[in-house]
Amino acid sequence: MFYLRLTVTEVQRAFAQLVRTNEISADEATQLRGSFYHDLRARRLRVIRIQTYHHHTAIRLFYQYLPQRHLPLLRTAAAIQLAGALRLREAQGLDYFVAADGSLCKIAEAENLSVIKPKD
Repeated sequence: MFYLRLTVTEVQRAFAQLVRTNEISADEATQLRGSFYHDLRARRLRVIRIQTYHHHTAIRLFYQYLPQRHLPLLRTAAAIQLAGALRLREAQGLDYFVAADGSLCKIAEAENLSVIKPKD
């Protein structure tokens, strides 16, 4: 499984959001964080550095979908995440794109990615 380095930060935010909304306890978040970092150390997850290419693709995504008012305007971090997934698909294939952000998922689907949204 591959992640952009930005994903490491995004995952931490997701854990914090789950605690804030009382979906999990602070102790459970600590356990999840420990498991996540264990998987990173064990190289079960491969972290990819953000490159200039990802920024250029994110900008393309902003303007490509701008006229399509039924689709959301991506946030910067989400656009970079999606750019990373598109690059992976191009370079070596990508089975699924996983994201909890509904807006991000809509654009990922518009880019013909197979999307898994965990909260569904």
